[in-house]
Amino acid sequence: MQFIKPLGRLLASFLVILLSHAADAQENMVPGQIILLNQDTVAGFIDYRNWEKNPTAISFQKSLDEAPHRYASPDIRGFMVQDEHYVSAVVDREISPLKTSALEYSPEIKLEKVAVFLQTLIQGSKSLYHLKDKNGKDQFYIWQNSTYQLLVYKRFFMKNKGSKTIVESKKYIGQLKIYLNDCSSIESKLRNIKYGKNSFEKLFLHYYECTQSDLEFHKKTERTSLEVGLITGVSRTSLRFKSTGLSYLTEADYAPSTNVAAGLFLDLILPRNQKKWVVGNEILFTSYQATEHYSRFVDERNYTYIDTEFGYSYLKMNNMARYRYPIKQVLVYAHVGISNGWAIRETNYRKEEIMSLSIKREKEGKAIADTRKYEQGHLLGLGSQYKRWSVEIRYERGNGISAYSALNSTTKRYYFLLKYRL
Repeated sequence: MQFIKPLGRLLASFLVILLSHAADAQENMVPGQIILLNQDTVAGFIDYRNWEKNPTAISFQKSLDEAPHRYASPDIRGFMVQDEHYVSAVVDREISPLKTSALEYSPEIKLEKVAVFLQTLIQGSKSLYHLKDKNGKDQFYIWQNSTYQLLVYKRFFMKNKGSKTIVESKKYIGQLKIYLNDCSSIESKLRNIKYGKNSFEKLFLHYYECTQSDLEFHKKTERTSLEVGLITGVSRTSLRFKSTGLSYLTEADYAPSTNVAAGLFLDLILPRNQKKWVVGNEILFTSYQATEHYSRFVDERNYTYIDTEFGYSYLKMNNMARYRYPIKQVLVYAHVGISNGWAIRETNYRKEEIMSLSIKREKEGKAIADTRKYEQGHLLGLGSQYKRWSVEIRYERGNGISAYSALNSTTKRYYFLLKYRL
């Protein structure tokens, strides 16, 4: 089992490499079409990445035998791939900060001209387009007066009696009221509409139902999906103590404990990016048993023997951020996360035999007077998934059982797990 000692560092290094380079490691050429500047449509193959942020350029080839050609937004009128349509456009992009902590104290709308691929959400007599830019900011556009017009929205700070509050500039409501004015009930739908894909999608679908107009294209918003399944495997746990005293604990060399682990998982598969990002959630049962004999022998009239035993069973709730990457039919993945464990069984035992000047004393009791029943830890893992089955190796470092700041305890666990998606 010597190979498991450097696993923690290996997992961390592998995760950094995987996240940095995996996105560019493999092409995904699928059938698609581009629309040239002369409006000709050319069929071929597009390197499709199920983009979360709108692409700035695409790779296209007429056949899989030829080298791909790179097209930026000004080079073509648009493209279609899978069930997604993109149009080339030069638009105004609002560039105010997105993060709440960085918001400005000004309602001024700041625009810059950019050449982009807008994703078509709704196509028809009234159309809706979406841009998620390089900063992760969502912006929406309508086709009006032969141009793509930004639906204007901005969040900013305003001082109010010595404190700051967040205010929203919602010019987009007035724009949509004019744009969709041939639907008599549209105003009631606009009263509390939020600036977002789901809200706008529902609004435009209501418009088409209201006006009985023909809807040419509708890109349904992708939702978070769920995967539920079973976990089984083994854990190998090591217990260690560190302190300036209590040598019967700190000098003890508790042998690793190998035990069965089992539980349930519920994974949230995030949309876009080819569903590479997953929020993993688990309820996992794990346990360990650790015993050790401590002795300090001077002579037959003076010695100390102490036997200690620790046994804990935990019900753990694990939460992880997972990145997975397809290699042919297999998904390889790495994840990091946290664990929260509640002890449902405890063994905390000490037996002493002390001989001092031929006077023998024996005592039994707790090895540690006060223990922690709630353990927190950090997780690192690697695995692979094929169809419904997954195998995984995982490292966990927990804060152990000691409730005393002067007595540090740690648990290190290595898991080998088998998962089955229901």
